[in-house]
Amino acid sequence: MEFYKLLSRYYDDIFKTNEKAISFIKDFLPPSGKLLDLGAGTGAEANEFVKGGYSVTATDYSHEMVNIINEKSAQLPEKMEVAVLDMRNVSHLAPAFF
Repeated sequence: MEFYKLLSRYYDDIFKTNEKAISFIKDFLPPSGKLLDLGAGTGAEANEFVKGGYSVTATDYSHEMVNIINEKSAQLPEKMEVAVLDMRNVSHLAPAFF
């Protein structure tokens, strides 16, 4: 986890938000609804979907990344659910998302 603690400081500089990818994904989604972002990093893409009217749950395995998601999402008009989660263990989310 030490790697992700260090990476969290530079994540947004290394992994830029890809507006084309977000637009492409939106083309396949209904105009609103629930989204689950596993491995959300610092939540940049999740924030864009919240701004677009989606109810988003953003998760990451790194506590540092989740702290940054919480900081960013506090500025959004709509609340985003945020959690530390190992994407290899999502079975308890099944009723809500699958």
